[in-house]
Amino acid sequence: MYAVLSYDSKLDVVPLHYGEIMLIKGSSAIAAVNFDETSEIGIQFTSQDTEYKFLAKDVNLVRRGLESTVAKNDSVGRLIADYRKSGQLTQV
Repeated sequence: MYAVLSYDSKLDVVPLHYGEIMLIKGSSAIAAVNFDETSEIGIQFTSQDTEYKFLAKDVNLVRRGLESTVAKNDSVGRLIADYRKSGQLTQV
């Protein structure tokens, strides 16, 4: 599962550079994916608190892919690795 937090919500969210945080539950590799209005995506791995920044060729494709992968209980880590391998995500 994932939780979506945004600045407009009434949740106690620490303001970040990103507009939306997708918390990934049950993934052994990915803890959170952060989106803003640009093509930049922040990914936090479960092994570290550090967030790594990536540029996405198509942010909507990445978002839909994450939502679909989580809904099917498939591997989010594998999806991110595949996006990196294909060039859909490039680290900045």
